[in-house]
Amino acid sequence: MKKQRLIKEIKKMFDQLGQQSITMADMQSDHSPVAGSMGRNIWQLVETLRKEDVESVVYVHDMASDWIDMSYEDLSQECLEDIHELLEYYQVAQGKLYDTIRNEDF
Repeated sequence: MKKQRLIKEIKKMFDQLGQQSITMADMQSDHSPVAGSMGRNIWQLVETLRKEDVESVVYVHDMASDWIDMSYEDLSQECLEDIHELLEYYQVAQGKLYDTIRNEDF
């Protein structure tokens, strides 16, 4: 899928979920998408997704050192594909949760 189409799909998922932001912890993800590597032991990982942009955290030797807001357009194709996949799984999980709640007798 082309980069602009991925971005459009990601924004559409936010509309469908009705959420303004989602963290990797919210999604119970086992990893964070890689926004960049700046050398040995320096990684920039996407930690929060928002409809219009993301918040990435720069880790130096596994210690958070900086927080950077980035637009989706500034992310690589691979990073966008990873975000798209994570959001797809999250949508399915949320749908199952809502189905379970709806079927409960209160």
